[in-house]
Amino acid sequence: MILQTGDGKIVQRAKSDQSGHFRFANVAAGSYAVVANKSGFRTGAASVEARAGCEAARDRARGRSGLEPESCGERLEVARNGLNPETGGSVYRFSQQAIQALPQGGNTSTNSLLLQAPGVAQDSFGQIHIRGEHGEIQYRINGVELPEGVVSGFSQTFSPRFAQSISLLEGALPAQYGYHTAGVVQIQTKSGDSLNGGDIEMYGGQRYTLLPSFEVGGSQGKLSYYATGFYNQNSRGLEPPTPGPQAIHDFATIGNGFGYLSYILSPTTRLSWFGGFNVSNYQIPANSDQPQVFTLAGVPNFPSANIRETQLEQNYYSVLALQGLLGSAIDYQVAAFTRYSTLSFHPDHEGDLIYNGIASRDFRGDWASGLQGDVTSRAPEQHTIRAGYYFSGERAEIDNHALVFPGVSTPSLG
Repeated sequence: MILQTGDGKIVQRAKSDQSGHFRFANVAAGSYAVVANKSGFRTGAASVEARAGCEAARDRARGRSGLEPESCGERLEVARNGLNPETGGSVYRFSQQAIQALPQGGNTSTNSLLLQAPGVAQDSFGQIHIRGEHGEIQYRINGVELPEGVVSGFSQTFSPRFAQSISLLEGALPAQYGYHTAGVVQIQTKSGDSLNGGDIEMYGGQRYTLLPSFEVGGSQGKLSYYATGFYNQNSRGLEPPTPGPQAIHDFATIGNGFGYLSYILSPTTRLSWFGGFNVSNYQIPANSDQPQVFTLAGVPNFPSANIRETQLEQNYYSVLALQGLLGSAIDYQVAAFTRYSTLSFHPDHEGDLIYNGIASRDFRGDWASGLQGDVTSRAPEQHTIRAGYYFSGERAEIDNHALVFPGVSTPSLG
């Protein structure tokens, strides 16, 4: 590849890799011509414009009639995606267009989206299973692995609404992904570069379903921003134990939000932050006409349909990442992350004592933070070398407070 000025002067030379990518570094702003030549192929040429603060970007040399310039942010996106190899596994990709083509569009839940892939199933508690495995699913946002939260809940922390694309990796994956490899869900988020403005949407239907949502994003100079959120309510939050469309005590409310900020520090370096939350409150469905098991003083009759139990789930996460390019052959990203999740179950004291003999108020909390780094080197030519690290610390809290019937002393046999 040859980079020439308008008068034909050669500025730089470069060689494309096996994928057809190439890069010219440290190019002054101005108009240039890029000439591609290879023995046995017809020479191709195209005009490009190098803007101030950005390099003339690498692009595909094969099978293209022309070359288009690429912004700093787009080039860094390509480099970041290259840090996550897919060698040896099966990949099922869902583009933003594919998500919008689903019947519910961006209102589709993450689990419903993943169910479109082969080998994915969902149980009655809403948990996803891939190829028969229970759990062992890893989630990555923009290449950063998020630690597991409270995995026994019903809620889904991530929404396809903020995804530019979602990929499900299965099979024999590289060691980079660690041990949680029943499935790796890779989410590439939207950014303000592709959304200048915003929109508000209202979605609803039967079972008291109401789902307002919003998206807003844009870019100003080197800064790009994006935010989205929604509120969801319906009267069938969980799979009930009773037949028929109308469940007993099964109302759910869910709030979800996500934000992304990106700042170009230099033509080859970007600092980004993203974070989000999911707060869900579920009523636990009741089962009518069950026989009472125990007798509670002062409560002679307590229909099982009147049992009122709830579960509150909260998930919060935040990531700060520095990503960049070193020369023409090394891509890197270092990130600090944190995630806090809680699950609290609130019993119906009278009903649970009468039907279960115990009314337990339970709390599970988990706080995990850590650092992750990835680097890819494409030197020497024809080879790719990858390295990285992952370090995390975790603090868990488990509280159980139970009401039970008083014990009855047993006379001794002596």
